[in-house]
Amino acid sequence: MAAESSNGPLGLLGPPNHQVPPAPPPAEPLNVIIIGAGIAGLASAAALRQAGHKSRFANEVGAAIHVGPNATRALEFLGYDAARLRGVICAGISVHESASAKQVIEIDTSDAKSKYGYQWYLVHRVDLHNELKLLALAPRQGNLIPELHLSSKVESIDPEAGAVTLQNGDTHYADLVIGADGVYSVSREAVFGADKPYAVGDSCYRFVLDSNEIYDDPKCLAMKRGNGYCRIIASPTKRVVIYPCRNDELLNFVCIHPQGTETDDTDWQTESSTEDLLESYSDFAPSVLACLKKAKDVKHWQLLQRHPIPSWVKGRFALVGDAAHPMLPHQAQGGAQSLEDAVTLGPLLRFGTTASQVPGILTLYQQCRHPRASTIVQMSRDQKAGERTISPQITNDFIFAHDAAAYAKHTRASVLII
Repeated sequence: MAAESSNGPLGLLGPPNHQVPPAPPPAEPLNVIIIGAGIAGLASAAALRQAGHKSRFANEVGAAIHVGPNATRALEFLGYDAARLRGVICAGISVHESASAKQVIEIDTSDAKSKYGYQWYLVHRVDLHNELKLLALAPRQGNLIPELHLSSKVESIDPEAGAVTLQNGDTHYADLVIGADGVYSVSREAVFGADKPYAVGDSCYRFVLDSNEIYDDPKCLAMKRGNGYCRIIASPTKRVVIYPCRNDELLNFVCIHPQGTETDDTDWQTESSTEDLLESYSDFAPSVLACLKKAKDVKHWQLLQRHPIPSWVKGRFALVGDAAHPMLPHQAQGGAQSLEDAVTLGPLLRFGTTASQVPGILTLYQQCRHPRASTIVQMSRDQKAGERTISPQITNDFIFAHDAAAYAKHTRASVLII
């Protein structure tokens, strides 16, 4: 006869009389407040919604954007629809002399998917914003719908309590507060102090044209309809960047030039004129000027940076996107790094995460994101200053091959947070 313990047969461990422990209470979603509803805010809401949490937005906000393979990988994690995004596959990059428009460099990027697993798209920012808004806010069966509160201005934040006080005096509490309010971030200043954005000495004109206006005009820089090229016409101090978006229906123009640090046009919606644009680029080739003469609804603003801060998290608060790491456009990674931030938060804050675990998990977010995004910020600064010492291939591999969501899942599984 087998020996028995007081609790039953040997090897069976448990309470007296074989009582089954009560089941743990069902997991509850975290309550999240997101300050800002641009790319970073909407993507964060979509990622946290996918994890089963409920978000509220404290406020909501034309050009185009590069969506490199690392960004497309993040969008795939969020469940995007390529047809809705209407992106143009970036097949190559050509560089042209400013005075003659003669092509001097051609880079084939059509192999991005075979190299990195995901496409490199050229996308209208409005289309990306709309897709993220759909992923974050559209009704889905059995899924919580985030709440969007327009024009709710933030007055103060208590990061330890997860409290956000608005200018109307209302205070809202959450298990997690995300600051996604861009380069002018009020939430960053409220939590980490008054560190203001500063101008770097370059400004940017931006506008979008119907692509047929350029393709059908023989006086314009020769561009083949449907070939998916990004063209850069560059002098030592200025450049014009032209690329298609929205199923090749539109061409996006980005024109960067030096302009000191004292002007007031720091708002990216500041109106400018075709005349000012043409004056700034009067020394460029006639075929380039023929394109610029068609410019309408021209916007002009200074390129801005903020001094890096050692941490983006405190208590129940975390910064994402340009609020954390504003980037110069020279690596075309501002939007992509916002998406990486978002798809890092989702797996780290997987469903079942308790409110008491949030501060500890945010330290993992800092660990996953701060070193990488800070490196890409510096890469962009170095390229602007002409100090790039890393080969383009090494740079592309570092940027494009990263899987932010998988890295976050691995990190979360490797650490015990009680």
